[in-house]
Amino acid sequence: MTAPERPATAVGIDAADVELGVAETLLQGDDTFAVDAARHLLASVEAALGRLASSAETDTDTAGHLVSVRADLSGHLLAAGALEAAGAPADGVARMLRRAAGIARAGLGVASGRTPVGAGRR
Repeated sequence: MTAPERPATAVGIDAADVELGVAETLLQGDDTFAVDAARHLLASVEAALGRLASSAETDTDTAGHLVSVRADLSGHLLAAGALEAAGAPADGVARMLRRAAGIARAGLGVASGRTPVGAGRR
């Protein structure tokens, strides 16, 4: 017996959640290369959330949540870039990106009606 196929939106939300978890792991330290990799991963998630929100398969309520999560993530990415441009230390940029990932994961939990993978672990 095979498991029923999951809706594409749910699969996309789970994939974004996993990528956000990877970004959080990369941001546990202040390594410049890890921070840069996390920033690129978060930007990729931001784009994926936009695609998911605009998909014909995504219901209106979920699309609204995804747009909100994407807006929060985008704002944090812009703030991290501004911090970096202003010469803030790497740990300050990493903190902003950690905050971005954490808030986005919490938002994805709301969008999908479940607790994000790994939520509550610290």
